[in-house]
Amino acid sequence: KSGRTCFTITANKVTLDCRGFTITYSNDTVGYGITTSGYNYSTISNCIINQSGRANKTNSYGVYLRQAWNSTIQANTIYTLGQVNLPLGSHGINLQGSNRTVIYRNNVTTIGRSSYTLILYNSSLSNITNNLFVALGGFSYGVYTFEASSNLVTYNNITNGNQTTTYGVYISSSNGISSKFNNVTYNNITTSVAGYGNGVGLLKSSNDVVANNFIKMNGGFGIGLYITNSNGANVSFNVISSNGTYSAGIDLATSSLGTQIIRNNITLNKGSSIGILSKSASNHSRIDFNNINLYGIGNGIEIGSNSNFNNLTGNVVYINVS
Repeated sequence: KSGRTCFTITANKVTLDCRGFTITYSNDTVGYGITTSGYNYSTISNCIINQSGRANKTNSYGVYLRQAWNSTIQANTIYTLGQVNLPLGSHGINLQGSNRTVIYRNNVTTIGRSSYTLILYNSSLSNITNNLFVALGGFSYGVYTFEASSNLVTYNNITNGNQTTTYGVYISSSNGISSKFNNVTYNNITTSVAGYGNGVGLLKSSNDVVANNFIKMNGGFGIGLYITNSNGANVSFNVISSNGTYSAGIDLATSSLGTQIIRNNITLNKGSSIGILSKSASNHSRIDFNNINLYGIGNGIEIGSNSNFNNLTGNVVYINVS
């Protein structure tokens, strides 16, 4: 137990196996459960990492790696609090400039506002598999990547629940170049929010694969897959459903080129809905062999006036307005 940081790793090839014991950190001020900076090949396993309930400090992360390559974070339980009304979150796992990280079989829950269960900043070539991520604060995401490429996010269970904007997985960059070739596959993503609860978001990214995911949106406004200013995405074999007031299965929002939307199954159960929406100069897309079921008012596939050279083949749309 520590008022600030509990463990700081200061050498290469260190294994920290807690064997089920609990680490309580950030009791008095900002701190981290376990951190390292500039050291490689760390293994952090079997730890229960809790942010102290007394301090509720922001910017206090369960595991924080900076410029640390080839690390493994596995079989840990992490719980962070942050603060409800401040925009600086306490993330569960925070990687900055840390490539080739394995994140496997962790259970991570975040409570505070803008607290992400996992954030990868300028961190690439990582494998994120078989984790349980629960983000309960407002504006909190499950997996958030920025300026990160060639990461694999697969077989995770991701849940978001609160009153405001959330994403299960959000892949982004500032320039559309430094985020590319990410794979988001075989995840179960559930959002239960009164505001905007979205499954997967791509912002200024390229050549990503989003495939074979189960995305379920409950309540409020939701978009299963939101793509903006991103090129060459492959969106296929996803099962997307919504019970929200307004929802869209897949939204090509702005200037997204060469998107392949193939063999997705979209069911929107009530309210005003659009199965697949392409607008604002989203050109050269393939929209093929998708099944779309709408049980409310809306359109199966809607192509905006500024979207050109798109190919639509073999889609099945069923609309039942009761």
